[in-house]
Amino acid sequence: MNDHFFFTEAPYLECFTTMSGIARITNKIRLGSLVACNSYRNPAHLAKMISTIDDISNGRVEFGIGAGWHDEEYYAYGYEFPPAKIRIRRLAEAVQIIKAMWTNEKASFSGKYYSINDAVCNPSPVQKPYPPIWIGGSGNMLINVVAKYGDGCNFGIGPRLALTPEKYKERVSYLESRCRAIGRDPKSVRKSFSAVMVIGKDKEDVKRGVREAIAEISTHASARRKIITALSHPSYLVSGFLSIVGLGRPKFMITGTPEECANLLKQFSDIGVELFMFHIPNLRKKMYSLELLIDKVAPMVK
Repeated sequence: MNDHFFFTEAPYLECFTTMSGIARITNKIRLGSLVACNSYRNPAHLAKMISTIDDISNGRVEFGIGAGWHDEEYYAYGYEFPPAKIRIRRLAEAVQIIKAMWTNEKASFSGKYYSINDAVCNPSPVQKPYPPIWIGGSGNMLINVVAKYGDGCNFGIGPRLALTPEKYKERVSYLESRCRAIGRDPKSVRKSFSAVMVIGKDKEDVKRGVREAIAEISTHASARRKIITALSHPSYLVSGFLSIVGLGRPKFMITGTPEECANLLKQFSDIGVELFMFHIPNLRKKMYSLELLIDKVAPMVK
């Protein structure tokens, strides 16, 4: 589940209450947040929420968290939107608190931004020592937080980042260097990848899907700003134009036929990505895209 209150004009269910509901009607699927915005909740309270969902689901939570970025959402709901470096420092403290809550009978922490004193999280999570913590973001400051406190990283394609396999590998190399610097085994950090995906039956279907995806994303002002930022970069502008006429793909999406998508994803898999997460635009009208992903793409990437 994503942790947006709103983004496009589509309805957005609240992340963790929805996860609780899904936990009660499923038995096997893993439940995760991609990614929780640290700014929206007190970290001790969030630890209690996740522990509860892990208990309800009998240990099926994958906990994703990030520093937050959607400024328009912050302002609309009355949250302070400090500079990125402050949001990331708050995230680092929050993850320490959440871990302490999950592994101690009584947890205490005194930081610059958050403090707790003998806080109790009972019941503790079913998963031991705690549910996997995935930290989202690919900047150097965020990767430093992953190296110190994360069980997994999530790097993704977005309008401001054309995350090619080569770029992903460079980010992984930086993560590994930070792990070694603090005496941590780099292999102990799991790797994931997220992106918008347009998968079509053929090239014409892909062209239509790209146009529809850009139209869907651009229905919200904040998303429009990010698309404009992306397209203002010359290589992004060229890739966007070529994708619309069917001669390439936008650098800020995974697009193509099943074979083309699989070939690209295999490059990420070869780097060490073990978990892929995708947003498929207009999915309600194009369920066959999900079928193509499951039946055609996934077997070629394994």
